[in-house]
Amino acid sequence: MNSDFKILKMLMNINALSPIAIMKGFLPQLIARKEKSMLINITSVAGQIGVPFRSFYACSKFALDGFNKALDAEVTQHGIHICNVYPAYVKTNIARTALKGDGIPMGVQDKRIENGIPVQIAVADLMKAVYARKSWISLERGTDITRKARTQLLYGQWHNLKIMCADYQSKVAEKKKALAKMAAKEAEATKDK
Repeated sequence: MNSDFKILKMLMNINALSPIAIMKGFLPQLIARKEKSMLINITSVAGQIGVPFRSFYACSKFALDGFNKALDAEVTQHGIHICNVYPAYVKTNIARTALKGDGIPMGVQDKRIENGIPVQIAVADLMKAVYARKSWISLERGTDITRKARTQLLYGQWHNLKIMCADYQSKVAEKKKALAKMAAKEAEATKDK
């Protein structure tokens, strides 16, 4: 909490607002294509469970995560699917380039990240989730109790969201069928003339 507020603004722009702006730019085209599509967003485990001394970072990732979940419920009727990716410790340079509270890069590698899963394994796991059209994937090593608890928490959240949206989605599907029937009848009537 000793971080300068401008760091929060910068993190919100990088981690939340920029991905949202990109999705906003792509969505009209994806909807117009009328084909199954998928948007993949890299969030963070820190966007699910607050991580000490990373409160601004967690805030930006929570924002993106909430947006993704709400957007998924909105665009599913168009055949668009959102996959949220929650990396924990993946062996990258993120800690070295992460900003300290004063806005200066840390310049050192975090040992947990250094011992994290290799990028190649993270990407392979991500691709499996994409091909399976999963709603989310957690990229981390091992199956400790924290991972199991997080998985149960996430499943519960997604399950509740899907239940809330199921009725809406079925109504949209019924309307689409009714419109298709009307269009078919109209096409048939046009043929007869």
